[in-house]
Amino acid sequence: MLQTGAVICATVGIDTDLTLAYQLFSFLLCMIVLSRLALHLQKPEVKLLRRLPRFATVGEAFSYQILITNLGDHVEQDLRIVDNPIVITPGFEEFLGEREPLEETRNAYDRWIGFHRFIWLQKRKTGISVKQA
Repeated sequence: MLQTGAVICATVGIDTDLTLAYQLFSFLLCMIVLSRLALHLQKPEVKLLRRLPRFATVGEAFSYQILITNLGDHVEQDLRIVDNPIVITPGFEEFLGEREPLEETRNAYDRWIGFHRFIWLQKRKTGISVKQA
């Protein structure tokens, strides 16, 4: 509601001589900024336990469980889990010496910049990619 009201007040209050809606827009904008900042101050009190399989095979997908226990006194909603592995970046010599599979099918600009090759090498060296849940 605050964002919708701010947009309406911004459009109505463009001419500051005709209406005082710009003052309401300023107030609503401050409320939005303060509420966004306050969201980062209150961290959820949760305990995470990761249950990994005993064995995994390179190149094969596997799944694992993450048990979440709420230690706080109120219900948490809209939480996301992002499991971030340690990203290993390739060295300069490795970047120049390696070629991405089917790199010749890319356009000349992409081959010259090498961004796709860098991302491919980075994923290969890191060894794991995890989707957020």
